[in-house]
Amino acid sequence: MLSITLMRVGRIYLPYKRVKTPAAIAVISDHEQLNYQALHEQSGQIAVYLQKQGVLADTIVALSVPRSLAMIVSVVGILKAGAAYLPIDADLPEDRIKTLLTDSGCRFFLTTQAIAESISDVLAELRCQVVCIDADWPKILAARGELVQSGRPNDLAYLIYTSGSTGQPKRCDD
Repeated sequence: MLSITLMRVGRIYLPYKRVKTPAAIAVISDHEQLNYQALHEQSGQIAVYLQKQGVLADTIVALSVPRSLAMIVSVVGILKAGAAYLPIDADLPEDRIKTLLTDSGCRFFLTTQAIAESISDVLAELRCQVVCIDADWPKILAARGELVQSGRPNDLAYLIYTSGSTGQPKRCDD
């Protein structure tokens, strides 16, 4: 089970909650939990790392991470970087994943090493830059620099695809 406590991501609620009650629990997943301060710090590291890799406002970053604290930290990090996330279910067929990545124009893929290896042919063919939240964590932590506040209220926050009545994925973004 994954539970999130009143977390309005990024620019509005999270910083306020972090300042007022940094030790308060922000996210609970099975036997793990993360407070607002840790969520802020870890997601900030991901955001800085992504920006250093070339992620800008309205860049689409595919996200394929199992339900976990790392998934929430990744979503918040992508949003803090000013980018939009595209959730990808690792259990989808490779051709479906390829269609989603191609149609979205996605060039960045945030995932785990195991998932990256399972779809490595697709990622290589599409020339997606892969960031593995587990294997690359030391590099993510080593990223230094100020987070460039590039997000604006009307920027894209996420991109999803419905199954589509024709069998082809239909894009929905907001």
